[in-house]
Amino acid sequence: PAAAEAEAGGRHPLPAYLAERRRRVHLDAAQLRSKMDVYTHMHSFATAKRGLWEAPPTTVLYGLLSDLAWVDDERVARALSRRRYQAMHTMVLDGPNCIMDFKKRTGFAAPSTFLPVATCALQADQEDEVARLAPFDVELPGFMGFAVDLIRLRPEHEHLRRSVIYTVFREICVFESREKQREAEALLAAADSPRELHAVALDKYTEAEMDSVCPLLATRSMRPNFYDDLARTPAERLAALEGLEAATERALAVARMAYD
Repeated sequence: PAAAEAEAGGRHPLPAYLAERRRRVHLDAAQLRSKMDVYTHMHSFATAKRGLWEAPPTTVLYGLLSDLAWVDDERVARALSRRRYQAMHTMVLDGPNCIMDFKKRTGFAAPSTFLPVATCALQADQEDEVARLAPFDVELPGFMGFAVDLIRLRPEHEHLRRSVIYTVFREICVFESREKQREAEALLAAADSPRELHAVALDKYTEAEMDSVCPLLATRSMRPNFYDDLARTPAERLAALEGLEAATERALAVARMAYD
């Protein structure tokens, strides 16, 4: 938002608002383009599996990890997505048989990572794994939380937190800055804590590194994901989003002429 306001000149709130709106629409379109191939095959699978998409699925094909999970804070979403970049392309399904069924029905042959829920639904209830996510013995400056806890899920997908989400993010935790992370590491060392920090700081990556990540974990500000717009094909959704891009661009140009 600050960058958008600076770009708009900061003289009137409307250009600043539209500049930020344009940024978000561009981001949404980039995210959708990065998923088009997978979405097209998922839509084909939905047609073959009658009734599967009448409501957000709770069995068989869950979808892409980057659609299942979201984070309220866009900075956290971008940092975690960059840290676990390859995992953002992961498709979550019930089990190995579902993977074969999906490939057979859709002809999907692109490189992709499939994560069967059945193979990762057991670890977090084990005592040593639970300890990895326990509160630290000392208060850590700038500590925002463990990724597993910061990530949000739909109610019907909450059971994936201690299986799929934990398998992908393990004990990764988030800090406000690298400086705060270093302070926390020093405090743990001074307290002779046996625990190690597996952390990502919000300022760890450059803007260019952050902007290169597609797909991202969703944020509340992003447009609906695959589950929320099943009446249209992925191509129809992209066309509508590109129309919104063009309209936002025109509106911003008019606002700048009027207020700058």
